[in-house]
Amino acid sequence: MLVLLLWSCQDNNLELDDQEQQVVIEGWLSDLDTIQFIKISLSQNFLDNSGKSYIEDAGVKIRSSNGVTIDLIHSSNGLYSTQSTYSGQEGINYFLEVRLSDGRIIQSSTQKMASAPSLDTINFEYYERESATNENIIEQVFYPITQINDNGEEENYYRFKVYKNDTLFKESENILLINDKFFNGNSPFIENEFTSFEFFESDSIGLELQEITSTGYNYLRNLKNQTTSLGSTSFITPGPINGNMFYLNSDEKVLGYWGTCSIQTNGIKIIQ
Repeated sequence: MLVLLLWSCQDNNLELDDQEQQVVIEGWLSDLDTIQFIKISLSQNFLDNSGKSYIEDAGVKIRSSNGVTIDLIHSSNGLYSTQSTYSGQEGINYFLEVRLSDGRIIQSSTQKMASAPSLDTINFEYYERESATNENIIEQVFYPITQINDNGEEENYYRFKVYKNDTLFKESENILLINDKFFNGNSPFIENEFTSFEFFESDSIGLELQEITSTGYNYLRNLKNQTTSLGSTSFITPGPINGNMFYLNSDEKVLGYWGTCSIQTNGIKIIQ
């Protein structure tokens, strides 16, 4: 999800100016042996209801420091994917290259593939609350607990994705980011961060741990801060979020982000 809300406020009146469309690139390269993909579209103005526009004729490649180049082919609606399964390799640097039909070339900053720690430990805890439908009923609300073995020799940046019965919690407030600033090299239990995710008896909990780069972490943090502040007292004026894409032969701005992520998963069913 990408926030492209371009507005300014003056004298308590909302003024929305038309902006030139900009290229938006979104995607990740993982270390899972799977089809890798990105999406290329054009930005829209805040009140534009005409439907999303896609770029469907670009040349897209993933290039790596070990000399391997992977082509991504367009399928539909701006979606480009590898022709077969591919997995990013630990310690290898990658960057994305996009050649537009008008000759402009877009690249991402270089991203190094990490190696996420395993999710060997997963459990659950619960708290009790009054039922929203019956004040005479006290219900148990469950949430996951896990532990990670952090690499103390480097700074590490993590993102958790949480699934309930195989369905992802995908709202902006569910973007869960952690860095190892306060537990570098230790094996902390991750618990308090999960209490906003509600599970009940017989639900299945799925956790996906992604180790990402610092630029990916900062991009997602800014995305979350901007999208979750709308309508709140900590409101942040919406605007394009700086990513890591740039033109090689143009001064225009590119929106979006492409990066690497190493993935570990685990799950548990709530049975007492």
